[in-house]
Amino acid sequence: MVDATRFISEGQHDLRLDISQQDEFGHLARFLNKLLDQLFEERTADLEIARDEALKSN
Repeated sequence: MVDATRFISEGQHDLRLDISQQDEFGHLARFLNKLLDQLFEERTADLEIARDEALKSN
């Protein structure tokens, strides 16, 4: 989990944690994966907006 958070902080947002535990670490991994999914969705939406704006200006 430490390595995963380091990779994420370095920009590797396509990483997802394997959730095999049902304890606190498993809960933390689920929340971290959910956060990464939200970041991916926001980044995708931002890219679509930027693309649409670029197409309008051409």
